[in-house]
Amino acid sequence: MALHVALEALMSDCAKSSTCQSLTCVPAWWSDLRDNHIGYLILAGALVFLASFLPRILLRLVLFILKKFVFLRELVDDFEAHCTWSTTYLLVSTLIWGAFEVSGSAQFFCRIHIYIWGIFFLIWLYYIFIVVDKLAVRRFGGKGESSKNVVISESIKLLRLLVMVIAAMYIYLQMWQDQTLLKYSFLGMIGGAIALGFVGSTHNAVGGMYLVLNAPFKVDQFIQIGNVKGHVNRVALRYTVIIAPDSTKVFVPNSYFLYKPMVNYSQAPKRQLQIDIDVDPHTSVALLEKLMHDLEIMLTSRHMSLTSHDDYIDKSKQMYFVTMEQLYCIRLYSFTDELDEKKHALIKSEVWLAAMEIMDDLQITMKASPNNQQAALSSPTSHDPFGSVLTMLTGTSL
Repeated sequence: MALHVALEALMSDCAKSSTCQSLTCVPAWWSDLRDNHIGYLILAGALVFLASFLPRILLRLVLFILKKFVFLRELVDDFEAHCTWSTTYLLVSTLIWGAFEVSGSAQFFCRIHIYIWGIFFLIWLYYIFIVVDKLAVRRFGGKGESSKNVVISESIKLLRLLVMVIAAMYIYLQMWQDQTLLKYSFLGMIGGAIALGFVGSTHNAVGGMYLVLNAPFKVDQFIQIGNVKGHVNRVALRYTVIIAPDSTKVFVPNSYFLYKPMVNYSQAPKRQLQIDIDVDPHTSVALLEKLMHDLEIMLTSRHMSLTSHDDYIDKSKQMYFVTMEQLYCIRLYSFTDELDEKKHALIKSEVWLAAMEIMDDLQITMKASPNNQQAALSSPTSHDPFGSVLTMLTGTSL
């Protein structure tokens, strides 16, 4: 009788807390479960028994059925290669957790079983994102576009890190279950710190996704973004590597592509060549007409590196011309297929030399630059009031 009274007193004390009980309450819990809740005891034992074999068999059966669908075969193969064991252990731990909850024995573990289950869940999440990565590369990537595949993979990894951090904080902050305000305040503070810390990286990652979805350029194409010009060497999630004309590597943040204008010279795939020649204002109209005619012949025949005349045979659609848009200023306009900075400069030099040769044959001179005129005005003769007179009398200069 005294033992029964003591047992009832112990049960009443143990019933005061349902989250974390002392091991001294185990006898009272067992007696109550055996006498009053035998059905829960049988169900908990069945869950533990099923956890020993059911997850593995059930997972194999589901994968076998899904393999029969052709459009799911690659996805199932990736899941089977990476997620089989993690899914099995996650299901086993879930069944055991259910057995603890059904039997009421979870109160003696003080939520430790939740933390153990959280480890299996985070491992499962890690491998699930590997499968998602492979699926995204197959769906949105390309066989010959390695940079695009890298951007997709890095985006999935960044998303995996974010999801795993949020899941881990939610699971392991259960230790503050009785302090809801403190728990969610701490969660908000950590989330805000992460958001502020990753604002630059997130901006660059968004730019990387923009490049993947829109594909404004490809590797080895010649582009210009802001003041940077060169060939694209590599496209990553947060930056793009460009080889400048002097062979230096320039790392451009992908956020630049969101708000700065970009020029893709390789999409033409030709590059504009423009030369302005300022001739002497005393040149006659006949010489100007002859010069413009000879320059146009030079563009069409002498310099085959200029490619516009090869593509536009029809004279009404020609994309090269020689014109005088301003008084005594002749403009040569054409295209070249050389996107390399050095080769483009060499072709431009050849056109300049050919134009100077034509001007020499026609005895046409260029207009003196303001610097030369300023130098002439600043010479000693220009400042000496008697210099010009002495020069006329003696025939010599001072």
